[in-house]
Amino acid sequence: MFYGELQAKLTSNELRESQSYHALLQIGRYEEVKQLYEQELEWGLDSADQTEIDRLTTYRLTDAQEYILDRSEEHRLLIITEAHTKPEHRAFTRCLLEGLYERGYRHLGLENILALPGDAGGKMVDSLMNGRGYPTLTAMSGIFPSEPEYANLIREAADLGFRIFSYERNNSSESERDKQQAERIIHYMSEIPAAEKVICHGGWYHSIETDIPKDEEGNHWMAYEYKQLSGDDPLTVYQDALNEKVAPMQGPSPYYDVLRKRFGAADKPSILIDERGEPWRGPGDSLPINIITVQPPLTYSRMASWNSWSCWSCETTDISFVPIEVNPKLNKGTHYIVEVRRAYESDLATPVFSREVSDIEEAVQLVSCKGAYTIKFRSAEGDSQSTSIDW
Repeated sequence: MFYGELQAKLTSNELRESQSYHALLQIGRYEEVKQLYEQELEWGLDSADQTEIDRLTTYRLTDAQEYILDRSEEHRLLIITEAHTKPEHRAFTRCLLEGLYERGYRHLGLENILALPGDAGGKMVDSLMNGRGYPTLTAMSGIFPSEPEYANLIREAADLGFRIFSYERNNSSESERDKQQAERIIHYMSEIPAAEKVICHGGWYHSIETDIPKDEEGNHWMAYEYKQLSGDDPLTVYQDALNEKVAPMQGPSPYYDVLRKRFGAADKPSILIDERGEPWRGPGDSLPINIITVQPPLTYSRMASWNSWSCWSCETTDISFVPIEVNPKLNKGTHYIVEVRRAYESDLATPVFSREVSDIEEAVQLVSCKGAYTIKFRSAEGDSQSTSIDW
């Protein structure tokens, strides 16, 4: 969907809020999504306490990727959650995969993969995804896997040898959603070798592992339900507390501002740790999660800044191309959506990269694994042109 069409549907209330931010992510409009929605800050992170600010001076920043990988060795299950509005969270989980594989992790559970109805384990409606190695733009794969960074997370997992499964609610029991998710994870883990470890990537508060109720009915979040049902203690990571927030309804935590002033702008996700190596867990250690990441501020010029992390298993290359130069058949003055796919992938594959461009004489920039690709240019009028290229 093109930006103009999306704006019209938003104005006429034809799209729900969640549909609109996902559609914006699909065409690379990251700044607009950050303006549209933010999760409310909790656990004392929305207001600064001077005693806690003073305590922060005893902490230092360390590389989040290395720290989480070290901690992951002690656990069989890692639960890491994203904000559904922030592809950089998907990119960071992708950064962890190679190191997690080296530490015995072999399975990647995804909340937003469409689950086979009634299945107690991890079966997906898209039963061919593991063999194919990528999601498609069809309803079978699910909604979020139609966003490029989510699809790239799946590609990375498949390339490394992970088996992907779904743990989303699917009416496999009469349990409430989070408990049903926990039940499905436990069932899946019971059917794989005990030495094989599991990552579950989900959204927002599903990583809460204390008995904080999620609603007035007294239900609890997935990580808590998993602990209660299994007796196992997962490693839990939350990515949406200490990061930039620019939406009118929620600004950044004052603690994030303090960290920015003290340490400057980090170029990769970090963890705040004390002299013992223990992570900061909020004012008065109030956070109901093991680890919170400190996310760097992002820039959205021509290339999403998380591409500069270069922490994936493949050999990457910086790519810059001018659409009219790689495909002279394009019409000037026409808006196009540029979709980049691996050369061997179906035209239905979720793109590796997707961006709406209004000026086909201006360079498009991305970072990708080296290899052969197909670039597809789709116009708002419905025509398309494709070009093969080797990077």
